[in-house]
Amino acid sequence: MKIGIIGSGKFGTSLAFNFSKNFKKVYLWNRTQTNKNELVEKINNLNRDILINKLNANLKIVKSLKKIAENSDVILLCINAQSMFDFLAENFNFFKNKPLVFCSKGIDTKYCLFQTEIAERFLDKKLFSVLSGPGFASDIVREKPIALSLACKNVNLGKKLQHMLSSQSIRIYLNNDLIGTQLGGALKNVIAIACGIADANELGEGAKSAIITRGFSEIRQIGKTFGCKIETLFGLSCLGDLTLTCNSKLSRNYNFGLKIGNNIKNKKDKKETIEGEKTANAAVLISKKYQLDLPIIKTVNKLIIEDIDTKEAIKKLLERPLKKEY
Repeated sequence: MKIGIIGSGKFGTSLAFNFSKNFKKVYLWNRTQTNKNELVEKINNLNRDILINKLNANLKIVKSLKKIAENSDVILLCINAQSMFDFLAENFNFFKNKPLVFCSKGIDTKYCLFQTEIAERFLDKKLFSVLSGPGFASDIVREKPIALSLACKNVNLGKKLQHMLSSQSIRIYLNNDLIGTQLGGALKNVIAIACGIADANELGEGAKSAIITRGFSEIRQIGKTFGCKIETLFGLSCLGDLTLTCNSKLSRNYNFGLKIGNNIKNKKDKKETIEGEKTANAAVLISKKYQLDLPIIKTVNKLIIEDIDTKEAIKKLLERPLKKEY
């Protein structure tokens, strides 16, 4: 059982560490050529309770994409969603006839495409699957129990991957809705930004609950447009991830919203990936194409790209015409 992981951000690193502790061979690659000491430091930053001095023997850092592809039974792509198109355009030949699991939670804002849709331009979609759900990297490293969704059209491949990617602390649930699983994981980040903005403005728990509920309604609108299964949106990859990300200060997107709400100029570290930032813009472009009413998502996008007052933006949301709930 050999797992290749592309990308050593928090999620890729946490999965690599968890899998290696659970007797799975893991080969890790990233574009900046992370070394062993740097990877140990990343792992320790995610788990201050139990520090490690060296990597598990099951975890190897590989510098060659060709080598990682040749030596792995499956490849997990844990890179920035906005980088996926360029990465695959340059490197897709390494991944032919290899099962690929897409782990990024974002919609490409340049092409308005989901990760698997981008990959379809280069590779056989029969080998695609998507891993998503409510799992923070720190919990994965600390081996806290979490449940994730794995979407795969190929039933036999899905069952095989379900067992390969499960561990003592990670429970994998299988479905066949690739777009629905990606949509929920991507758009919940935008709603989490909205919740951070609300908390920064001390709007109260009731307001945040309303944002989560109405934000979920906006996600379902887009899901209906793309033919997603309603069960998927009410599952781990959407509603489950939404409730986690909107209510935790461990969420980068929530904290990004806090900074927007507090009018902090330097809203993020240059090395930090805030998938909801670009996904908000992609969702607005989708709403224009399909004439969807997405007031929360549109307001978040406006606050990200324009220098407008958060209190005025909130006031305009509250002044919208009264309507039926559904």
